[in-house]
Amino acid sequence: VGLLEPLIQFAVVTGLAYSYAIQNKQSLARRQTDPWTSRWPVTRVVCCLVVFPILGGLLNRIRGGWRPLGLIQGDTLARLLISSGVALYARWVGGVSPQLVSMTILLTFLGLLVGWGCYFSMGRPLDSPVPLPEGSHTDCIDEPDRFGCFDLILGVPELEWTAFRRWRRDIAGMSLRGYIWMLPVGVGFAVAGFGNLVLTAGVLMGLIYELGYDTPSTLPNFGQGSAVAEFYMGYFWFLVVAAAVLGRRQDEGTDGGAGSGAADVDDTDRATKEAAKSSGAPLSESLLPHQHAAVVVTSSEVGQGSPQDLAQRTDLAKAIARGTYATLLVITAAWTVFAFGMTVYCAMENHPLPRPDDDNAGDDTGSPDSSSGRGWGS
Repeated sequence: VGLLEPLIQFAVVTGLAYSYAIQNKQSLARRQTDPWTSRWPVTRVVCCLVVFPILGGLLNRIRGGWRPLGLIQGDTLARLLISSGVALYARWVGGVSPQLVSMTILLTFLGLLVGWGCYFSMGRPLDSPVPLPEGSHTDCIDEPDRFGCFDLILGVPELEWTAFRRWRRDIAGMSLRGYIWMLPVGVGFAVAGFGNLVLTAGVLMGLIYELGYDTPSTLPNFGQGSAVAEFYMGYFWFLVVAAAVLGRRQDEGTDGGAGSGAADVDDTDRATKEAAKSSGAPLSESLLPHQHAAVVVTSSEVGQGSPQDLAQRTDLAKAIARGTYATLLVITAAWTVFAFGMTVYCAMENHPLPRPDDDNAGDDTGSPDSSSGRGWGS
């Protein structure tokens, strides 16, 4: 029952998140600002997708135990820092609604409370041949009281387990653990019209932590193993959010939800500006009431190229965002197949099915012995 409790809590939180999102769909979907009014759209998109997520990596490393200058004390504050950081980043990058910001803070924080077990050791045993810096986590064979929330399915490492069996158990465990972190938050983003990337990308946590153990870093506080993996995961979290809010719903301005008539408004804006230009009248005299806010943007673009040039650069920026979103979605889909395959394999190892030709479990015919925790592929 103790092992099932986190999963029950996860199911309840996800259900409540979905119920709230459906009831508040319009308010969640409403953008407060248009992310495509920048004079340098390509530069902004590239920075949002590549450069600024570094902040997410630093915040998640703080959550993992790094305490720069001793300014952050306690796990609760560290978790709140990364939760607030990713929510405010979505707000700044994509102008998401305050309701979605609040939902992201709460659900990210709750997702971080579930125990990690020892999945983050990525199968590295206590006598690991992989040279890891001091302080990097290793397998918890010597900590029998430390369990992960998926141990009923994936099993608990034993001394006779091979390194590969430990690895596939941990790669599956970390991948599933990523769902607990990101899936409830992704419900809000999906209902708001920002696609399914945030909903499903958590599964890549297993791959990200494996990359952390494969990175030969010797940087202080960012060394090979779980330390640099925590940085990668925070970076990835910010990247996914930015790709979702920039790669989807690109032509809606600040109107919330598809079918809101935003495209018609854009066509009216364009026709009004062209008419004003051809007549020689000042642009401000030909604006519709909802267009006055655009005057500031239009005036600030003087000297930055023609409107056609700005439109081309904006289209390129949108294409970069769409491409990033699609690429991450494809990688997520491929890794999902792999992770669930590992999960099923681990479940068969730890809960082997009786073979048709076996009359008695555990006899000398070579059938898996479930009493010893050993099954197929041990």
